[in-house]
Amino acid sequence: MRKLLLLLLLLFLPLSASAEVYLSTAKPADWADRDLLRVTLLETGRSDAILVECGTEAMLIDGG
Repeated sequence: MRKLLLLLLLLFLPLSASAEVYLSTAKPADWADRDLLRVTLLETGRSDAILVECGTEAMLIDGG
């Protein structure tokens, strides 16, 4: 499942004009002001999901 999530992440990153990947759970102070492609991996315990956000658009990909 994690390999699929990583593959989807790698497919979405080139679509963004600029991409920054943060591996820590702490967000930068100006995170909400940036107009970037944000990819959030959500672990629910039983399955995983990916939340993809860019500007005012959002898409949830359910891995279950």
